[in-house]
Amino acid sequence: MSKLWSLFPDKQYTGVDISSEFIELARANLSGLPVQLRAQDYFAVTGVYDFVIMRLFWQHLPQSRFDEALSKLTDITAPGSSVLITDAYDEARCFVPALPEFQKVIAAYTSQQSTIERSRDVVGKLTDWVQITASWRVGCDMPLILPSSIPGYLRLYHGVYELWIDLFECLGELDMDFAPAREELARWRNDARAYTQAGLRVVRLDRVG
Repeated sequence: MSKLWSLFPDKQYTGVDISSEFIELARANLSGLPVQLRAQDYFAVTGVYDFVIMRLFWQHLPQSRFDEALSKLTDITAPGSSVLITDAYDEARCFVPALPEFQKVIAAYTSQQSTIERSRDVVGKLTDWVQITASWRVGCDMPLILPSSIPGYLRLYHGVYELWIDLFECLGELDMDFAPAREELARWRNDARAYTQAGLRVVRLDRVG
């Protein structure tokens, strides 16, 4: 948000997250900037906005609330507004050398999320919905690949993947032994050939009516 404010300082900004802890972190990081921050559920948001950013939101939303969420998005925007959505693009993920034990953890998590109506391929459903509505159109749909060859990214990915295992284990939602994946990642970390990449799908929806 600080980057946006530096580019467009004449705009008003509001940040919303359901987690009060995340809001407090944001307040510390954005100290001194004229930004309103609210610990609030998305469905309780009021007002009308000309630009909305939704980052990794839809994959955590139960699909039974999908229509409600889309209706809410229409309520809080006006014709001419845009919504920038960034969410998972798992097709782009790869590991060299292969990490079969770690990929088992990812597959188990994806399956577990499916049982509670959450989908990591949710952006595809969003663009399908846009095709049958008169209120929105897809202004941009772009897959973004983030390779570990970018300086500093390999170390970042090492840390993120280890944190994933720690988080899944702490949550206790996956009935599996995490030790093989943890050991595999430790070996991979020290492999000079190590390469990975992740993907994001970036979609801009434009409000037309």
